[in-house]
Amino acid sequence: MYLHTCPHINSTGCFLIRKGYMQADLNWSDSAIDRAIKDLSIELIMYNSDEDIIKINRFLEHSPITNQKHAFGVVKIIMDLPDCQEKWLTYKELSKDKYCESIFDHSAMDRAIDRGMDTKETEQEQELEQEQELEQEQDHEKDLELEQPKNFKSKNNSSPPLDLRKSSGRIQKSRMMNK
Repeated sequence: MYLHTCPHINSTGCFLIRKGYMQADLNWSDSAIDRAIKDLSIELIMYNSDEDIIKINRFLEHSPITNQKHAFGVVKIIMDLPDCQEKWLTYKELSKDKYCESIFDHSAMDRAIDRGMDTKETEQEQELEQEQELEQEQDHEKDLELEQPKNFKSKNNSSPPLDLRKSSGRIQKSRMMNK
């Protein structure tokens, strides 16, 4: 009952709670907390002692996501947790929810699960991602250059009256007004 009502619970059923908090809240000894976690871990919870994460099994079956806004909040909560098996299992459960399924990047989750729940990217993956981002930026710059007519000349053979690339969303009209 405590895990469902403690101040650390969230709408995912997967949350960070230090044993010291449980001891203080329940006024139990360290061994009593360990025994309770061991007993509950048989079927009701998962506990990660390295990250102090508790995942209440089948929590979302009893406290489902109710709308899209709720789904966004739940996704933010789960993504803020430390990387561990409990987090990724909850992530996987959430990805099947009708309100959450469109939010998740399933390929990222699949890669993390394939790496054994280790979400730290290798240096090669980071370099590849940076190269792809650079290529996208260069392609975008080329597209902007193509949008600007290269052979456009005004009546007095000056440069184009508008520079749309560098205007940051505002059209620079000063050149037109000076003519």
